[in-house]
Amino acid sequence: CKSVVKKRYFEFLDNIVKRRKEILFKEKKIHLISPSKWLLDEAKKTKLPFGKMEVIPYPINTNFFKKNKNIKTLKAKYKIPENKRILLYTSNILEESRKGSKIILELIKTNFVKNNNYEIVMIGKNNDFIDTEHYPEIKLLGSINNYSLIREVYSIADVLLFPSIVDNFPNTLLEAMSCGLPCVAYNCFGMKEIIQHKKDGYLAKPY
Repeated sequence: CKSVVKKRYFEFLDNIVKRRKEILFKEKKIHLISPSKWLLDEAKKTKLPFGKMEVIPYPINTNFFKKNKNIKTLKAKYKIPENKRILLYTSNILEESRKGSKIILELIKTNFVKNNNYEIVMIGKNNDFIDTEHYPEIKLLGSINNYSLIREVYSIADVLLFPSIVDNFPNTLLEAMSCGLPCVAYNCFGMKEIIQHKKDGYLAKPY
């Protein structure tokens, strides 16, 4: 009963906001800029009276985000064995379901990582998402706010795992690919506009 009331409450608020937008957008033509074609198409479905509508993707500084070729030195810095292939997973909060955390857990529990000489490196706040004592093939780096350090991790990784269930035009993919890192994501939303299947990454069937 509470969930039904909550749903109706948010639907009520949503309708009020939509009506206010319709009035405002009729008075002044609002030009809409979207970072992805997917989001622009979603905006068109609202049938609000926008003015000019176009896609301008997020910019990435490719002079900064580029591969550091001192792999041996970097692996020693992060205490990663040279013979290990690195799967990278990154999220502000590792357990966030929207970012596909359940899929990462399923992958780990299959022992695929352990049996194929991989190591999963994770960037983000743990919050008891994974216990490294039971899974020694997991390395947690915690939250990293320094882009120079993030660039180093992109450089030593072999693949970025990006199992987001919903995402717009993720900067993480842009940064990683600028560093020459192949990315695996679902073939949907803004991800399919960034990755070229089997050329610079892999697009999997959702979900």
